Amino acid sequence: MEVFLHLPKTEKGKAELAEDLALFHAEHAVEILRKLPCPTEQKLKLLEAVVKDARQQAKARVHKNKSGSELFLCECQ
Repeated sequence: MEVFLHLPKTEKGKAELAEDLALFHAEHAVEILRKLPCPTEQKLKLLEAVVKDARQQAKARVHKNKSGSELFLCECQ
């Protein structure tokens, strides 16, 4: 099987792809949580913990682009 990927080349396209991918991951995580065999209250606590951790990681994550300047992937509130 051969798979061909056509990735965006513009900054706007890359940002849109990143946003779409983040939405996909979030929806997938919610589906996994819904299927867990535990009470809703426990699922909500788990979701809150995941969101808190993701925000902390996003605040700390800084990547260097090709020119060497810093690029923040996410601004979380």
